[in-house]
Amino acid sequence: MKWIIAMVFFCEIAFGQSLYHKVIPNQIVKKGELVISTEPLVETVRAVIQYKVNGPLIPRKYREGTLKQELDLKYETEDGYLELERIGSETRDGHRLVHQGRDGLKHLVGIYPSHGDWSARVTYDPEAPSLGWVALKVTLKAFSSWPIESVWIP
Repeated sequence: MKWIIAMVFFCEIAFGQSLYHKVIPNQIVKKGELVISTEPLVETVRAVIQYKVNGPLIPRKYREGTLKQELDLKYETEDGYLELERIGSETRDGHRLVHQGRDGLKHLVGIYPSHGDWSARVTYDPEAPSLGWVALKVTLKAFSSWPIESVWIP
């Protein structure tokens, strides 16, 4: 038991705090959860989105998975989002980030990976821990009509 607690503590320090999200039900997704964490790399940070959803019309192979996206280190703080707001959009290694406005202090940002298998709209809150993504709307290419929307459970 002590070993498990030590491993959890080590992972939190090594990879940053995870954000737990509850999926908002829609016509196809009945329930689900997301965990957003980070993996530090040499000059970037990798956002890792693990999802698990349930719904009678969702084929088993799409009910859970992991999405990964590398981001500049500047997106670990609000400074990166403020710069993105100033320039509008940024393309790096084929993926694109677009500042889509604000909701009070929160930044709304579109993430468009180069592979096109999915896209996302994140709501960044500078007061939230880790990556600060308090809301997420992920659109999988296979289910483009029904995005997976989630909100942070503090």
